[in-house]
Amino acid sequence: MAVGYPEAKNIVWQTREGVDLTEFEIGLSEALDAVFAAGVSDLNGIVDRFNGMDFRNREGGVWTADGFEAEMKQLGS
Repeated sequence: MAVGYPEAKNIVWQTREGVDLTEFEIGLSEALDAVFAAGVSDLNGIVDRFNGMDFRNREGGVWTADGFEAEMKQLGS
């Protein structure tokens, strides 16, 4: 019996073949990398860091917990 992890598979929304990331999505990815690198992983901490680093939501406003969750849901669909 083999021991280890099952083969990783990319899910459609992880790859979005043929679709380039928008400037906002690239910024979101970079902001999340910075926040996670700082050891922050809870929802309110992420939102606070985004607002503290002046990274605005898609509409140009400040982040809220509900807004972050809605954005993640939209990107995951």
